Amino acid sequence: MAGDQIQLGMEALYFNNTQPGAPVPLANMVSGLLGVLGGQGGLIDGVGAGSLAGNLNADGLTMVVSQMQNQTQDSTKPKAFLNYLMFDESMQVVLEQSGALQVEHANAWSNLTQPMFQINQNGYIYVYSCSTSAMTVRTDNLFIAHYQGSLLEEFHYYPFGMCFEVR
Repeated sequence: MAGDQIQLGMEALYFNNTQPGAPVPLANMVSGLLGVLGGQGGLIDGVGAGSLAGNLNADGLTMVVSQMQNQTQDSTKPKAFLNYLMFDESMQVVLEQSGALQVEHANAWSNLTQPMFQINQNGYIYVYSCSTSAMTVRTDNLFIAHYQGSLLEEFHYYPFGMCFEVR
């Protein structure tokens, strides 16, 4: 909800002297993301999750994730990130509330932490780690801390002052 605060992070490890494996294309990861969001996993605010995810475009979402990762990418480190995507209520990506954190230190566990930030509008947040690098990267201890904002109480009145029944 608008006004809530989110903090997220994880630990990551990679060794800079390992033999690289086959890289995973970013488009494959986005297809997996869309598969999860488009599944028949129940209702979101009374609307099927599959119909909400129908608003998403695989090519457009791949471009958004690629741009987020390229903004923070250091070419001396593996292309492994903690990604967070904020969607509004109609499943459109909110770029100002989305981002990617790249793994930092070789040969030791490093903490990737996004400082607490406030959600500006109602919607959904999707947090995941991914590596498109040929280098093996291990992740652990993913956390998401959600702090609820102040609740807004709302009343509706008939023309002569009587309050509508709250449901």
